[in-house]
Amino acid sequence: MPKDIQARLDFDSIKPEKNTFMSAELKKSETDVLFSVNLDGKLGYIYTLIEHQSTPDKIMPIRLHRYLLNAMEWHITMKKSSKSSTI
Repeated sequence: MPKDIQARLDFDSIKPEKNTFMSAELKKSETDVLFSVNLDGKLGYIYTLIEHQSTPDKIMPIRLHRYLLNAMEWHITMKKSSKSSTI
């Protein structure tokens, strides 16, 4: 991770989230981990994807974007549900 990003992170705030953003069939060959972290005093996320591949996957950028969009959708849903539970 670039040093300028590291300087903005509160490493004491990092915690793993319990979600996965992959389809069930892909969970057999890969795993993903989402961490929440304070970034400049605001909620941020670090997403990691771990996968063993013996050949290049030309659509990997598309798959990765799909996972990231799923994570963003989860974040928006969680914010909406936390607002409605405080009303």
